[in-house]
Amino acid sequence: MKIFMILPYFPLPGTGTGNAIYGLSKGLLSQDGVDLIVLAEGLKYEESSYKEVPYIKFKKDRWRTPFSVSKGLKQYIQKEASNVDLIIINGVFTPYVYSLAMFAKKNGIPYVHAPHGVYTEIALTKSRLRKEIYFKLFEKKVIQNALAMQMFSETQLEDTKKRAFFKKGIVVPNGMDVKIIENKSNKKKIDEKVKIIFFGRKDVFTKGLDLLIKAVSQIEEKIELDIIGSDHFNTHEIHNLIQEQNIKNVNIKDKYLGDPIELLESYDFMAMPSRFEAFPMAVLEAMFAKLPILISKEVGTAEHVVKANAGVVCEANIESIKLAIEDMLVKKNEWEMMGENARNYIVENLTWKDIGNRTLLQYNNLLKEQPYAT
Repeated sequence: MKIFMILPYFPLPGTGTGNAIYGLSKGLLSQDGVDLIVLAEGLKYEESSYKEVPYIKFKKDRWRTPFSVSKGLKQYIQKEASNVDLIIINGVFTPYVYSLAMFAKKNGIPYVHAPHGVYTEIALTKSRLRKEIYFKLFEKKVIQNALAMQMFSETQLEDTKKRAFFKKGIVVPNGMDVKIIENKSNKKKIDEKVKIIFFGRKDVFTKGLDLLIKAVSQIEEKIELDIIGSDHFNTHEIHNLIQEQNIKNVNIKDKYLGDPIELLESYDFMAMPSRFEAFPMAVLEAMFAKLPILISKEVGTAEHVVKANAGVVCEANIESIKLAIEDMLVKKNEWEMMGENARNYIVENLTWKDIGNRTLLQYNNLLKEQPYAT
């Protein structure tokens, strides 16, 4: 099977979308009979980071709009139209994605839409009017004309169905690189004080950091929360919240540039109480590091935490997060078991090679069951 994996740029290593696309590409390439190439207009990987996945970088046109797609990229797709079996178009609420999808449709090439995002009501809260208009004019067409929607969970597919019809839906979770699994020693260090980590970009609204901080401030037992990740223009807002409520047990730290597994192993459990979230890679890294997970049900990874018996699931509100933290503290003697369950679940179910195998079967079934019609 010949597959084009397309996105506006080959994302930075360490980002969730970048790791997901790169990992899935490697997983698919590990399967017999797969010929996959990444097509992008921008390149933000260091050369050593993407050498395992073939790619072509196309020159951006001089005069561009948000809907512009490189002439070179379009010419390449047209040239290969009779050879390519499937295009995977990555992105959500992105004009570039709309243009690519309509171009693929015009040329009779089946495409799968992988938004790496969700279409829930809460996800539309910010910039609602703009998103609603864009959805009706453009995003809906991307969804409806796709051979299939590729989401991280069945719940996310159901949420998408509430907003737009689509032909088929497939579930492709994120995974871990098998080389990480082979090389890590997983030595764990736990201090006497209960140490909780939030690990991800500092997006207060999406990640529910305001909810988490307020919940932590209400816990009487001695705990400490470290918020570690890249700035999302929200660090100042987080500092203000901590100062306003005179919270002493929450620390804000910069993005961690070392090995995430080694960092995570020094904590007792992870908290990821997002208001909405597709499938954060940080949760998989924490599970592999043998951390119990406190996670909101709005996060796509939550169903895997439940299946693994690796933590506690809550609602994305202060009271539910507070109760979940208290529940986790009561279950302190179960943390080691939860951590082992989490690691084993990743190894047995969420390696990129296994995901690549399951995804390829789904792609093959899509092409057999539903021939693409222009």
